[in-house]
Amino acid sequence: MPPSSEQIASVRPAPPWFRWLSGVSFFLTATVLSIIAVAHLVYPGFTETMEGDILQHIERASRGLPIDPNPGAEFIALTYMPLYYFAAAPFYLVFGDSLFGPRLLSVVAAFGSAAWIWRIAHRETGSHVAGALAVAFFCAGFRVMDAALFTVHPDALLLFWLLSGFWSWAYGKSKRDDLIWLVCFTLAFLTKQHGALFFGWAVLYAFLFRVNALPRWAIGIGIVLGGPVAYAAIGGLLGERFFFHTLILPSHWEQSWWFSIRRASYVLTVFAPIAFVVTLKYWQQLRSLQGWKPTPLVWFIAGSLATALITMRISGASNNHYAPLHVALGIVLAIMCHRLATTSQSADIPLLLVAMAVLGAVSIITTRYFFPQHDAPVFVPVVVSAAAVVFLLLGWVPQTNRGRVQAATLILAQFAVSYFAPWRYLPPAGWQDGVHHFRQEIARLDAPVIWVSYGNIPADFTGRKIARSPSWVALEDIDRQQIDRGLIEADLKAWRDRIRNAPKLYLLSHEPLRGLPVWNSMAAEFELVRDYGDEFATVPQIADHWYGAEAPPRFLYRKKQEK
Repeated sequence: MPPSSEQIASVRPAPPWFRWLSGVSFFLTATVLSIIAVAHLVYPGFTETMEGDILQHIERASRGLPIDPNPGAEFIALTYMPLYYFAAAPFYLVFGDSLFGPRLLSVVAAFGSAAWIWRIAHRETGSHVAGALAVAFFCAGFRVMDAALFTVHPDALLLFWLLSGFWSWAYGKSKRDDLIWLVCFTLAFLTKQHGALFFGWAVLYAFLFRVNALPRWAIGIGIVLGGPVAYAAIGGLLGERFFFHTLILPSHWEQSWWFSIRRASYVLTVFAPIAFVVTLKYWQQLRSLQGWKPTPLVWFIAGSLATALITMRISGASNNHYAPLHVALGIVLAIMCHRLATTSQSADIPLLLVAMAVLGAVSIITTRYFFPQHDAPVFVPVVVSAAAVVFLLLGWVPQTNRGRVQAATLILAQFAVSYFAPWRYLPPAGWQDGVHHFRQEIARLDAPVIWVSYGNIPADFTGRKIARSPSWVALEDIDRQQIDRGLIEADLKAWRDRIRNAPKLYLLSHEPLRGLPVWNSMAAEFELVRDYGDEFATVPQIADHWYGAEAPPRFLYRKKQEK
């Protein structure tokens, strides 16, 4: 429950140590995140596998071309909603055929989200110190959120719309506020499909609990206009296959509730054990005060978790689906730490911490056994166990200071479990020379060249525009449907014909063609010309997440000539 003005006025100022710890945490984490953001902006290479395909969507949007046409020889649309493409189009026109412009939009949206996080935590506590701490938790979660904040990807913009809508939805009391949250959640839906689920949770809360300025019938009209009507209206404008790519295609992929539950358990017990435990305590305290009626923040957390459970059923879904949940958990953790530091309250959670340490250990052991390719951090259960020990040994601390020790323990433990090595997300030293050498190698090739990992490569990276092609990800999106094989081959036909009919063609790949989806069926038609080894190791993919970091161009293939 957000505090009243009288409650805010009665709260003691945050003690100096809490202000110092929050301020230092904010400064260090925000500085690290800013350095990563700048490094990603200036790096002309890739940070994420789908950046090339998304850039091609943006290029088409900037030229007024349909972004969801029938699958073709040079372009196959991804399954995202269109708003990010059109929002990034002006940046593309200004900064040219490079990743800089679209990444700049993502950076602005990410830091705009940080501003909303600060404001929400301040609104809930009346303290700017708590706002700074909430932002610090957000910045420290860069690894947890799959390093998706600064890529040419819609996640940062989605988060910005969700937090913008949350503010008016949670605290607004006027008709204008009601219109704002309806518009913001509409924009979230138009940015990424699961924004529609957040829209649905918000409207459900408005119908059940919220005191609305607009009548319920007006809110009902708002969700119809912002949901199905908007979806149907734009679908007819964006290409023949808009509905196929954004709705039908994902529904044809393998679905698994077990995959979703397993991933959610891992995220909560390994990536966010401290914040999740504190959120459970926060919800318990609120329930004792006001019964089962949830506050907007608790409802948003529950909705974020439910949304991730639903969307993560699709195989291949990434941890970026948990970014809104991580943000909301961090805000609650900042609220509770501020409460512990400024009152005589203490949190009785040692047994919950012990349980989370055990569950985290089970998750990590299971992951390392069944999925050894994933880097499961073994230090997390140790950190959570240490926090539990501190809480269990607090009997000798005076009651007036017990909450302060707990607040400091929770803050330090959360930063420890969120630890990541910033240098793993920075371009390697000497990347400028690597790009120059890469451009020279591209220039000497005497036929069109396709880089199969990314499909559409910005001229800012290669020096001259090389041939466009759907990346292996876009091709696999079509290929992994659980439908009639003939329908799949019909969609891949234009691309296959183009490759097979090309008289001369080079392919660049980060691994042998026989190991890449769809391209493996064409491997026999190409011969290996050169294995560069580590020659281009200074121009890798630099975001370390589930697609795999470091995918520099290594293998050069040439189309076999008919004898």
